[in-house]
Amino acid sequence: MVGNYAFESWLTSSPTANGVGPGELEVMVWLVDKYRDYPWDENVLNFTIYITEDDQLRRAMWRAFVVCKIMDGWTYIAFRPVEDLANASIVFPYTPFIEKAAEITVTHCGLNAEKR
Repeated sequence: MVGNYAFESWLTSSPTANGVGPGELEVMVWLVDKYRDYPWDENVLNFTIYITEDDQLRRAMWRAFVVCKIMDGWTYIAFRPVEDLANASIVFPYTPFIEKAAEITVTHCGLNAEKR
């Protein structure tokens, strides 16, 4: 049984970065997380994205969580599905998550999306 599954992206100012730094963004998409009720901090946004689940197109509800300017000044945003996707075969577009992350950094953290 899978207890924890996610992938992450670092949106950085350097193409050779090996982590996130001040003013940069880490985006995590959790598909399965059996160990926590939420990734970090508060739920700032609920939204839907069309996904393909077991070869059927459907709308899926997601929650976004954010921690602005943590540690040495980077921002963490996590997305988690409302429904458990542990037993599903899914395909989803990644672009809407990046777009939501940019929106959240501006509206919730007050960061300038043009700098990303």
